[in-house]
Amino acid sequence: MVFAISGGLRLARFNATMDDPNKPAFAVNYFTGVPAPAGAILVLLPIYLAFLGMPTPRHADRALYAADCIPDGFAAAGIFRQDGALAVPPEMVLPVFVAVIFFIALLIGYPGIFFPPAPCCIS
Repeated sequence: MVFAISGGLRLARFNATMDDPNKPAFAVNYFTGVPAPAGAILVLLPIYLAFLGMPTPRHADRALYAADCIPDGFAAAGIFRQDGALAVPPEMVLPVFVAVIFFIALLIGYPGIFFPPAPCCIS
């Protein structure tokens, strides 16, 4: 719930400050908080790693996932700003999009390349 609520707060802040005439000059070119897709990746990363067989403390999975959602939620609704330095030029949107989809397909199809087994599990 923390992550869902903070995602809603981030959206509400964006809508409330979009046309604010009193917005500081530095805030015009900045985003606030982690974008929703990146926040979703942050929240689901421990679960994905658990599916890959990464070792986790026994009977602590639920507590670890809950503990991960709280800082991810605060990062989504956070007060730190991002300047959009990773913005993609319009002519490069399609090639970058195709490259990201290809990377995600490789990540799903061959997870062992990106996440090698832990040293304790190698036999």
